[in-house]
Amino acid sequence: MNPMIAVALLVALSSGPVGCGGGGGDSGAPPPEIPSASLQLQPVLSGLNFPVSLQEAPDGRLFFSERLTGNIRVINAPWQLAGQPFCQVPISANGEQGLLGLALDPGFAQNHFVYVYYTAPGGTANRVVRYTDLGGVCAQETVILDNLPAGTFHNGGIIQFGPDGKLYVVIGDAENSANAQDPTSLAGKLLRVNADAGGSAPSDNPFVSSANANARKVYSLGHRNSFGFTFHPTTGDLWEAENGPTDNDEINRIVAGGNYGWPTVRGIAGNLNFIDPILTFTPPVAPTGIVAIPSNTAVYPVGFRDNLLVADFNDGKIRRIVLSGAGLDRLGSADVAYQGGNGGLLSLMRASDGFVYVTNQSAIFRVVPL
Repeated sequence: MNPMIAVALLVALSSGPVGCGGGGGDSGAPPPEIPSASLQLQPVLSGLNFPVSLQEAPDGRLFFSERLTGNIRVINAPWQLAGQPFCQVPISANGEQGLLGLALDPGFAQNHFVYVYYTAPGGTANRVVRYTDLGGVCAQETVILDNLPAGTFHNGGIIQFGPDGKLYVVIGDAENSANAQDPTSLAGKLLRVNADAGGSAPSDNPFVSSANANARKVYSLGHRNSFGFTFHPTTGDLWEAENGPTDNDEINRIVAGGNYGWPTVRGIAGNLNFIDPILTFTPPVAPTGIVAIPSNTAVYPVGFRDNLLVADFNDGKIRRIVLSGAGLDRLGSADVAYQGGNGGLLSLMRASDGFVYVTNQSAIFRVVPL
């Protein structure tokens, strides 16, 4: 189930019980307990058109992409939507296509670079491009990655910069599951590239010695489709939420060169050739955004510190995933922190004020403790 589109217009799978598994035993202390349904959503801006990929600039502005219109929009403080789009990107919006991922350069305060992932007109290819913010308007387009695999469904599209300054790009299997295990295809992969024209492969990528140019850009493989990943502020670990078919949505800890099994295995398979998720959901919930709460949070209770929040589209809930072990790389527990009521949820962003913000198909909300 793939949510970053108007899945509500298709057939949404019903919510169901959470199936937990993964990482093995843990000898650490039990995770702090918090009450179930301990978060609520406060609306901060409504009347929007499918807002995804919230990003905060150093100057306090918020950028986001409108999946269906191709508009990149800007929100000025205090929560004032700019009247004119920052940019209007020509797109295809069939199925799960459109204007998807958005990321701001780590050096945005100096270079004013804005990166977006979108499906090019015609719908046969995805593209990552860079714009320069010149007085609140996009200029100077530079193509970072072109001719990326595209599908009407399983189209991927999330981009983020890692703490290493590299650009990470997740691409779905483009409706051909065999792509995910083909090292020469960019489909079903998480890429790691330099943010230069052409998206060159960093010299420490796991397959950089490959003779194939595509393989050199691959960071991990065996993915079906993902609409969210995040870097943990304490450990630097990359955590990914992945959509399964009719079973086994996954929460994965991504490591360089890791193979996550799709389509050969699903969920927690115990196959040494693949890396198991730490948590699965069957029936699927269609996980979307995922963020990690820092250990020094001043706005969330202690039970959220160093743990993950994951939103979902099918039932609009937010789940807390408690990480355990010395490296915070195992599953301690999982519970529902927000019970839903605002429709399917999309992107999550942790802002400079310490709060997490989440979008649905028409609004942005602040995630606050009860």
